[in-house]
Amino acid sequence: MPDRGPSLPPPSLSALVITKNEAHRLPRCVASLVGVVDEIVVVDTGSTDDTVAVAANLGCRVAHEPWNDSFADARNASLHHVRTS
Repeated sequence: MPDRGPSLPPPSLSALVITKNEAHRLPRCVASLVGVVDEIVVVDTGSTDDTVAVAANLGCRVAHEPWNDSFADARNASLHHVRTS
């Protein structure tokens, strides 16, 4: 068998879920990610429902970013909350 060089750590994958008032959809979304990604980060943009509590109860790491009418800004800000490389 050929030498494949030094062992590399397994790749890691994060899921970023940007939310606002998605408590009713979040459980199904998170369930579809479990076992596929190494971490799930829910970035909430100002929910007034139970989104944050649902995310925390599902084992997600929760971050908060203000909504300024720009999905691109929310996406870019959310990248700072991942721990995987």
